[in-house]
Amino acid sequence: MLNFKKLDFAALLLSISVITVFSVYVYSGNSKAASVRIEAGGRVWIYPLDEDRELSIEGPIGITLILITDNTAYIKDSPCPDKLCILAGKLNKTGQWAACLPNRVFVSIEGSENEDIDDLNY
Repeated sequence: MLNFKKLDFAALLLSISVITVFSVYVYSGNSKAASVRIEAGGRVWIYPLDEDRELSIEGPIGITLILITDNTAYIKDSPCPDKLCILAGKLNKTGQWAACLPNRVFVSIEGSENEDIDDLNY
């Protein structure tokens, strides 16, 4: 019976090791780093999300200020009257976006694949 317990312990250690290695592989972030895509006036700019910068984007009613910092991007200031684009908050996941419609500025986060799946259709 003593050998059986040793084999049980070995099987448990092997299982934990396999699960740990698999988890590290899946969640290690080995996908392409996310980027910020900005569209305005028929032009497109793409910047890495992991490099801090401050951008002034010219639109038809003025300048929209976009900040990329701490792996997030957000509209800090815009000349629009309602400021809904600022209320969109910080963007940090693939597929998130914010838009200043009066100034025609669109900001979105892109990556190699979506991190969160909202729904599946077949």
